[in-house]
Amino acid sequence: MDNVNLQPIAFHERMLEMAINDLGASMKLYKLGYYPQAIFLFQQAVEKSTKSFGIWMKGITPEQAKSSKHIGHASVRVFEKSVRTFGDYIDQFRSVAENEPAMQKIIGVTDFDTGPLKSQIEETADFFGNCASKMKKKNDLSEEGLSKILDYYYKMENKLDEAFSSFEETDFKRDEIDGLNQEALKMMVPILEEMPEHADEIVKGINNLYDSFADKEVVKSLLETVFCMISVLTGLFCLSIITQPHAVISRYPEDDFDPLEYYTKKRPIVHALSSMYLIAKKSVGQIEFLYDMIDYEVNENE
Repeated sequence: MDNVNLQPIAFHERMLEMAINDLGASMKLYKLGYYPQAIFLFQQAVEKSTKSFGIWMKGITPEQAKSSKHIGHASVRVFEKSVRTFGDYIDQFRSVAENEPAMQKIIGVTDFDTGPLKSQIEETADFFGNCASKMKKKNDLSEEGLSKILDYYYKMENKLDEAFSSFEETDFKRDEIDGLNQEALKMMVPILEEMPEHADEIVKGINNLYDSFADKEVVKSLLETVFCMISVLTGLFCLSIITQPHAVISRYPEDDFDPLEYYTKKRPIVHALSSMYLIAKKSVGQIEFLYDMIDYEVNENE
């Protein structure tokens, strides 16, 4: 057999492939009426998709994704960990800024204060952490509770679609963009005076940026990518909230709990599986799109 040099597959990409397989298997088992197994594999698909996306976004590391101590089956923890990681980046920025005169000048010109941002980040991380802590096993959602979460997802998708449609109908005016460009350059004057050796480079960068904004197709592509990320995060969070409590109990009988008797077609989560499959399929498709569009190296050893 000839030796074939295969490109190594990144951990987050392999995890997404496994999630897609879990999702496909869950759908087949659901059609056959094996509901506990379908629920378990669907939870696994959501968990692995969320962890994969969290690694790609550099919110968590592969080691954290594999660790029962950090995340385990609590996929909502991925959101908490990712937000806290972003908060760490803010702290690093603030530490650098405090010891760099040029950065202090930029902050003074732009009135950028990291304090309120860091407070909001901590509040958001605490929210996700509380959500994860409250979702104990056997904490199944009622039909009403499950419907509220799915309705939230659908409303967010509608808002994104409406915002994108509104953008497409917007008429870009070059003179308005040029005016914003000039305002930005005026704000940068103190910074340019502080770093005269980089002045030409900075001005060129600002002009190029606003030239890009004048190209509607460039802005459309950027907006499409951002909206896609928001859609993925919304879908994965909603599905994590619903499935996380079933990570373990769907597998084994325990005390007076029997998965075979519990997960019947009348159970709200089972009844809603067909709708959730559509959300999951859309989410993993969007993740694949983002991985292909934004191809950067994720440090698997961090």
